[in-house]
Amino acid sequence: MVESTAHHYRPGLVGMGITLLFSVSCGASSTAPPDDPVLADLSGDYFGQQPPGDVPAVFAPGLISGQRLHATPSFSPDGNEIYWAVSGSGPGASRIWHSRRIGNQWTEAAPATFSESEQADNPAVSSDGQSLFFNSDRPVGGEARERIWRVERRSDGSWSDPSPVDPVINDYSLHWQVSLDEDGGLYFGSERDPSQGSDDIFHSEFRDGHFQMPENLGQPINTQDHESMPFIDPRERFLLFSRQSFGGSAGLFVSRRNTDGSWADPINVTLTRPEVQGECPQLTPDGRFLFFLRHESGTFNVYWIEAQFLYDILEL
Repeated sequence: MVESTAHHYRPGLVGMGITLLFSVSCGASSTAPPDDPVLADLSGDYFGQQPPGDVPAVFAPGLISGQRLHATPSFSPDGNEIYWAVSGSGPGASRIWHSRRIGNQWTEAAPATFSESEQADNPAVSSDGQSLFFNSDRPVGGEARERIWRVERRSDGSWSDPSPVDPVINDYSLHWQVSLDEDGGLYFGSERDPSQGSDDIFHSEFRDGHFQMPENLGQPINTQDHESMPFIDPRERFLLFSRQSFGGSAGLFVSRRNTDGSWADPINVTLTRPEVQGECPQLTPDGRFLFFLRHESGTFNVYWIEAQFLYDILEL
């Protein structure tokens, strides 16, 4: 991958040989994009696409965008792996797909090993690349409902068999993407108590090999509206998330973390930049690009844009 020259670039992530994944679940209606050429020569960075500037562009038209997506594409830090989720029409039909670059050419897309025979959705990998988390409604004890699952990286780079995360998280209703900080703490949306409205955003600290009792982030992050789909900066400098009022449209919001650990009043990114409209925000591992998803004219499209404007808003 091309290294970032923006102020927020974090050295030490690229080239570690691990895969960080980012995911989304749904998108907001918008004007359909202009016709984009279908990718033909799948070689080079980002499938050979020209990276966008300060205007959102459709990502991988005809290859990723344009189908029933359930996640934005997610690259490994070295740029040689990409994962995305596609939902099917029947129960348990959602799959996480991946492609790998060998030399300069990308391999044919195939289901991830933990998604070959059972449903899997919304992948997210720990900052050290050794644990991959995803959502699935595969049954536990005969009960099939959405839970968070985890696979561990083996020494040969493959993934272990999946197992559900601690009941302190999975005993409650949850949905959509999760995100992890660099210490393994988990951010997710849930209607569990004490929820202030519909879904709220919660954080569970990872300590001594287990997730701790989740805590509601409280105001000003959570309100009587619907807050969900968090993306946490690995160093927890800021939080991106979706907020939707009842009967209204969803917007992307960002909140910077104060020096005392509290959260600043969220900024409505979509109001500030109307062209950044959609849901389920994610940043690439180097922090250079913002990805988000739109549902427009019956089609799901992933958009990407240079993320520097976001750091300008946050004064980072």
